[in-house]
Amino acid sequence: MTGRMRFANCFIAMSTGVMMSTYAGAGTIGVDVLTPPAPGDATGSLPQGPQALVLAKSLQALTEGRFADAEALARKVTEEQPDLAQGWYLLGLALANLDRVDEALTALRNSADLYTANAQPLVISGDLLRALGRVEEAQAAYAEAVQRDPSNWQAQDGLGTVLGAKGDQEAALAHFRAAVDAAPAGETDPALHLAVALLRAGQPEEAAKVLAPAAALPDAPPPVLETAARAALGAGESDAARGFFRRIADGGQSPSGRLGLAELALKAGDTAAAELELSAAREEYPKSIEVLSQLANLYGAMRRYEAALEVYSEALALAPGNPALIKGASLAEMRLGRLDAAADRAESLAARPGATGADLAWLATLREMQGKPEAARASYERAIEMQPDNWLALNNLAALTTEDDPARALDLAERAQKLAPDIPAVMDTLAWAAFRAGDVGQAARLYEKLHAGAPQDPVIAYRLGLVRLAQGQREEGRSLIEAALRTDPAFRYADEAKAALAGD
Repeated sequence: MTGRMRFANCFIAMSTGVMMSTYAGAGTIGVDVLTPPAPGDATGSLPQGPQALVLAKSLQALTEGRFADAEALARKVTEEQPDLAQGWYLLGLALANLDRVDEALTALRNSADLYTANAQPLVISGDLLRALGRVEEAQAAYAEAVQRDPSNWQAQDGLGTVLGAKGDQEAALAHFRAAVDAAPAGETDPALHLAVALLRAGQPEEAAKVLAPAAALPDAPPPVLETAARAALGAGESDAARGFFRRIADGGQSPSGRLGLAELALKAGDTAAAELELSAAREEYPKSIEVLSQLANLYGAMRRYEAALEVYSEALALAPGNPALIKGASLAEMRLGRLDAAADRAESLAARPGATGADLAWLATLREMQGKPEAARASYERAIEMQPDNWLALNNLAALTTEDDPARALDLAERAQKLAPDIPAVMDTLAWAAFRAGDVGQAARLYEKLHAGAPQDPVIAYRLGLVRLAQGQREEGRSLIEAALRTDPAFRYADEAKAALAGD
């Protein structure tokens, strides 16, 4: 079985000759607890005499993690009395723990067929199938379990989980609600799963209401408290959210509490408080990639690039291939003026199997800054091949191509502008490409709009001046270029502007 999933925590009891169960695992992909089904409708009571003794030994072996022994004992029962549902059920559990899942599913199917109302073998079959990614089969197993016993909360919860993953949120919510109604007091998973689904559906107020009893428990687990906090935030209750995050932080089980408190501090504009929370989380959870990443990001936002790079490096020592960390470290190197180091990191990011167009565009940007336009062009080309709608790569490649191939630059710039129509820099690239390609009218319209929005921008004024000169409007053209030089005598194209005036 993929990942060698173990179903090792089998808590099993025998009571008055009938197997008892409190299985709790249907709401998660991994099944952590497998127990025999609750009493209900076996084809008969547990047999007396030798069969009962063998089943008891199988139960004991499961409890102790001796799964091969449990299998051998349960198989003996199924061979000697094949119409005994409990024997097939124990065999299914033992086989699942031995990673022989297909055999386990067969045994559980046999058990389910021998019961008429007990749905637990079907529930566990659904869990196993879902863990294997066999979603349609898992859904069928859960649906059969729900039909057989609508009061089985694990069945309702499992079916809701599968339907939610498939995008049928309305049906998922209905089954999650049924699971909440059927679950015993103190069982928090059904309310948690319903609340998560409600948040995804954009209903934070109801999510908060549903989760309130579970969150009020003194031993509420961190996922319950964190979801309650998210629901409170969605409902506009920041103080309530802060209380939930503080309980998580004080519990010392999860970094999500301090991460949430830092998030609230940042929303309030209190970077010092956010730093305190994240620094404390770093001490408490030194191997948490999320904590280190958030702290490094905060340092970067505070322009403390050396500190950011230190924390990114600390995180990368734990997760060397993490793309977000590599990108963050590269950005910090760039901010520190260490372009070669930044480019080296970006190169490793772009070379990994899962590289994206954005990764290639970032590498290209650094190549530009290094004064390597050909390498930059090559990376932008690759970025566009991987991600044709990457407007940044389209725009920048157009800018690099305008002087050599203005027609292609115009095509690239037009594509970029369609994707990012409101960004002035993209409009500038398009206007300049149009001008160099001979479309003076389009260039004029674009630069007029840009100049109206940024009359003090010397580059825009200079380029509009060139357009006016090309249109034969000499006085306005000269006036615009002179204004650009007055605004900033040393702007990027100052020498070209002076040459344009001298040659006019």
